[in-house]
Amino acid sequence: MSYCKPIVVLSVFLFVCHVLGRDHRTAAASLRGRCECVSKVDEVPWRRIKMFTVTEGDPLCGQTSIILQMKRKDDPPVCLNPKSKQGQRLQKCWKKIKKDPARKDVCLRPGRKTKKAKTH
Repeated sequence: MSYCKPIVVLSVFLFVCHVLGRDHRTAAASLRGRCECVSKVDEVPWRRIKMFTVTEGDPLCGQTSIILQMKRKDDPPVCLNPKSKQGQRLQKCWKKIKKDPARKDVCLRPGRKTKKAKTH
C-alpha cells in the first residue's frame, strides 16, 4: 500500500504542472463577454478627470466605451456616455490626435485652443 502515495502525489503534481504550464492568452480573450460599461453618466467636471480610455466597438460589444479615471484616488473609474456632448467632444479630440496616448492630456483641456501666431 505504500506505493499508492507516490503515485497519487505524482498524479497531482503532473496535473498542477499541466494547468499552470498551458498558454493562457487564448483563454483570456474569451473572458470579456459583454460591454465594459453597464451604467454611464452624461457629464463629469473636466477638472476631476485625470485620464481617459476610448475603446471602440468590437464583436463582443458593438458600443464605444469611454472610461474616465478620476484625479482622486478613492473615486472609481466612470463610464461616460459616448453620445453625450462631453463624450462626443472626447471622441472627436481622440481622433484628431490620431489616437496617440501620449497626447491625451490635450483632450482634457476643454476651453483652451492653440493660438495662432500673429503676423504683422
